[in-house]
Amino acid sequence: MKRILAISTLALSSIAFGQQSFLTSQYTQNMYMLNPAAAGLSNNIDINLGHRSQWVGFDNAPTTYYLSANSLLGKNPTTDNIFSLRISEPSITTENGYELTTQNTVVERKVRHAVGGVLYRDAAGAFTRTAGSASYAVHIPVGKNSNLSAGIRLGVNNTLFDQNLAGVRDQNDQTFIDFANGNSSVSKLDGSLGLFYYSPKFYAGYSIDQIFGNTLDFSDDAEAQLVSHHLINAGLRIDLSENVGLTPSTLVRLTSGAPVSFDINAKLDYLNKYFVGASVRPGDAFVVMAGFNITDKLSFGYSYDVTTSAVRNVSSGTHEFVLGIALSK
Repeated sequence: MKRILAISTLALSSIAFGQQSFLTSQYTQNMYMLNPAAAGLSNNIDINLGHRSQWVGFDNAPTTYYLSANSLLGKNPTTDNIFSLRISEPSITTENGYELTTQNTVVERKVRHAVGGVLYRDAAGAFTRTAGSASYAVHIPVGKNSNLSAGIRLGVNNTLFDQNLAGVRDQNDQTFIDFANGNSSVSKLDGSLGLFYYSPKFYAGYSIDQIFGNTLDFSDDAEAQLVSHHLINAGLRIDLSENVGLTPSTLVRLTSGAPVSFDINAKLDYLNKYFVGASVRPGDAFVVMAGFNITDKLSFGYSYDVTTSAVRNVSSGTHEFVLGIALSK
């Protein structure tokens, strides 16, 4: 009889959430990481480099590096910069179904296309996942100021098992032996799908990750089952003054066989250049974050997760850094 082990590439974080995809606290600044349909929301080539050190002080705790890039195809922008999504300078206004650029050139709103890609390396415990993927999204105007996009992302994930980092108490454990005697790495094709509705002040999205539900067959007697992850999120920007805006938002994670988890976020921005924020992930962490535009082309964000679960007894928290680069097309 085969032994089935529910292995996560974030094995430690799966204790709390059952998540097999890596966790990030900076998604409000880079929605594309959550949803392939969010490619092309900026008028620039949008590049983000990130690093996350989770549960600092915990041996072999999750560590993630990621690089993402996405852009609209063609020369003409599709809509106003979305204040509800990130800090940015306004460049377009929408009026009567048309777009007016800052040079007052009228451009008819139309279906637009976007592409993107993600590379990441995520290590936790004995498992390391390295993945690369490419995506496509189509943006369709559905109202005077709103759009609906749909996206697909496909790529290859490689999962590596290092028995020297397994940390088992009993080296004669049969499940450990089956994995140790099997293949050290397994590669699979995988992907995600998403829908995203957005306007200058509101957004809502749904995505599903690990759509193929692959089995990582390290050997005939050692397998790891990957399950689909469903993400639902929404946010609303509220103008508190001419220079200050507040964006409350939420993210809900649904995974078969795991409790529902969710974030409640609030972000305060000033002059669309600086922001501070906070997030609560019940049962896991309280997050504080801040960021600013270094130049018109560079932005920086930092978040610190204060662990509230039992892991706090051996961890000093989680740090995440993101550098954003906006390249003109």
